[in-house]
Amino acid sequence: AVLLFSFDDPYISLVRKGLEEIQNKNTSSVDFTFYDGKRNQNIQNALLDSVLQSDYNLLLINLVDLDQSTVESVIYKAKQKNIPLILFNTVPFETIPIKSYSKALVISTDAIQSGVLQGDLIINEWNSNKNDIDRNGDNALQYILLKGPNNITVTNARSLYSISTINKSGIKTQEILSKTCNWDENCAEDSIKLLFLSYGKNIEAIISNNDAMAIGAVNSLQSYGYNKGDKSKYIPVFGIDGIPEAIDLIDRGIMSGTVSQDPNQTAEALYVVGMNLA
Repeated sequence: AVLLFSFDDPYISLVRKGLEEIQNKNTSSVDFTFYDGKRNQNIQNALLDSVLQSDYNLLLINLVDLDQSTVESVIYKAKQKNIPLILFNTVPFETIPIKSYSKALVISTDAIQSGVLQGDLIINEWNSNKNDIDRNGDNALQYILLKGPNNITVTNARSLYSISTINKSGIKTQEILSKTCNWDENCAEDSIKLLFLSYGKNIEAIISNNDAMAIGAVNSLQSYGYNKGDKSKYIPVFGIDGIPEAIDLIDRGIMSGTVSQDPNQTAEALYVVGMNLA
């Protein structure tokens, strides 16, 4: 049973596609059933309770919420049924519940590395196009930060290490504002539309914890005539994930950069480790 936080998340949908391709090649050994949490932990909890009444050999769970009580509850339920469990694509702060169950583990990409690599992209962009980016000529990068869910390791690590990497290179930064949009494109689009009205002349970059929010930011900038090919009306936007839509925008010169996480490698790791656990 594969419980996803949302079927409509672009990166998670690619992981799902990777798992489906693995299943198609291994029909005699694995059968995945996917469940949509719809970005709501109560819905996901109900799905898990239902799943645990069925005869599954393995749980792959991409949690909606990562607070301690949720993690403890999920681990406890799996442990009671003695079903192996992999939490994936993010790392809870509280790992004690996971360590308490020998058949539970976490598979995730390295959030610190994601932040560092994103910082490197921004450094390269600044060094290559400083005259265009530094619109007020103050020798500092003014930016808006679009964040994933509050108080989870991935959000914190990507945010912290992206900015600290830029600062370590000697580039000064100033955060205009940070906005929590929980990986959601529509939230980012609506937020940047409003923020642009207040801070438009001061925004020199938009740094996003994932590509979906970065794409939302690009959509809002384009509604104001920015990022449409005119260099004088361009605000660099950076994401993380490497989803096809973001790569297409980068190739067209509309978005500035992304850090790739290979969804097929995530799917392969879930399959190989999951089969071993089962």
